[in-house]
Amino acid sequence: MFKRIFAITSTGFKEGIRERILYLLLLFALLMMFASYGLAALSMGEYIKVTQDVGLASIMIFGVLIAIFMGASIVYKDIEQKTIYTILTKPIKRSEYLIGRFFGLASLVGVVTIFMSIIFFAILFSFNRNVYYTQWSIRTIFTTDIVLAIVYSYLSMLIVISISLFFSTFTSPIVASIITFFVYIIGNGLDTIQSLVEKVHSEVAKVLLRVLYYILPNFGNLNLRDLSIYGIVPSTGHLLLLVAYAFVYIAIMLMLSMGVFNRKEMR
Repeated sequence: MFKRIFAITSTGFKEGIRERILYLLLLFALLMMFASYGLAALSMGEYIKVTQDVGLASIMIFGVLIAIFMGASIVYKDIEQKTIYTILTKPIKRSEYLIGRFFGLASLVGVVTIFMSIIFFAILFSFNRNVYYTQWSIRTIFTTDIVLAIVYSYLSMLIVISISLFFSTFTSPIVASIITFFVYIIGNGLDTIQSLVEKVHSEVAKVLLRVLYYILPNFGNLNLRDLSIYGIVPSTGHLLLLVAYAFVYIAIMLMLSMGVFNRKEMR
C-alpha cells in the first residue's frame, strides 16, 4: 500500500515540477518579495516589519494560489489524458490514488515554500546588514515567531490542497478553482461571519451563517503573520491544537474525496 502511494506521490511531484503555472506564480512571489525593498523605503523607519509582512504574505498568497490551481486540475487532467485508466488497471485503489496525489502536491508546495522562505530570509538578512549594519545572527533572522508563521501558512496550504482535490473529483478545474478560492477567502473572515449572526434578524440567515462558520476551515486562526510581526509566539497548547485541527480537517476532506471518487463513473 505505502509503496503504491509513494509511487503516485513521486509521479505527481515530477509532473508538478513541469507545470508552467508553478513557475509563473513563483516568479510573481519573488517579484513581490523584492518589491518590499521599495515599500520599506516608504515606511518611515519600519523597514524590518514591512519586509517581514510583505515576505510572509507573499509566501502565503502564492503558496495558496499554487495549491488551488494545481490541486483543482489533478484528477481532471488524469481523466482527460486517459492516464488514470492506466493507473487504476494496476493493483491500485482509488483511495490510494487520491492520497498519493495529495501528498505529491503537498510535497511540491512544501519545496516551493522552503524556496520562497530562503529568499525571504535572505532579504531579511540584507536589511539587517545594509540598513541596521548588524552582524548576521541566527537569533536575529531565524526567530521562532517567523518560522512558526511560515509553518502554519504551510498547514493552510495543505488544507487548501485537500479542498481543491475534493472539488476536482466532480467538477472542472475552473469551477473547482473558483469554489476553493472563495472558501479560502471566507475562511479568513469567519470572525466577521460570527459577528453577523448577532446582527441579522432572519432566522434562516442565522442558520446559514452558523453552518458556514462551523463547516468552512478557519484559516484566520492559522494565520500567525500578524503576531510574528510583533514577535509574539502563541502557547504550545494553542499551537498543538491548531495542528490537530488542520490534520483533522484534511483527513475529513480526503475521506469525502474518496467517497465521491469511488462512486465516480470513468468514461
